[in-house]
Amino acid sequence: VMREMLRLLSPHGTLWFSTPARDTIFWPRLMHPYANRVFGHVRNGYTVDQLISLIPDKENWHIDMFFWNEPLLRTTFGALHVLDRLIPLVADVCTRQCYRFDQQYADGERGHIFGYIRRRLDVCG
Repeated sequence: VMREMLRLLSPHGTLWFSTPARDTIFWPRLMHPYANRVFGHVRNGYTVDQLISLIPDKENWHIDMFFWNEPLLRTTFGALHVLDRLIPLVADVCTRQCYRFDQQYADGERGHIFGYIRRRLDVCG
């Protein structure tokens, strides 16, 4: 998939992505496989090295990745999911508050990896 997305990327385009980090764990732990399905993930996550290994001709691309640790969202996911089934508007407000809180604690490697890939114009010729 990565190879095809980069093949189709326009010369000045940017591919933005997010994926769970390899060490992402939701609480309670039994929610983890369920959370992956809810978000449409088919794997438990990647390391940065694994993601980089998916990129063909790495020297032709500018790659930048960072983690979003999500400590509060990961620990309250089960409760938020139940709340979403019962009172979706309240769950939406609570989820937004989790994201605001988690901005303060973004460092870490147990949430998501966000990144972008752009063609290096200096090597395009």
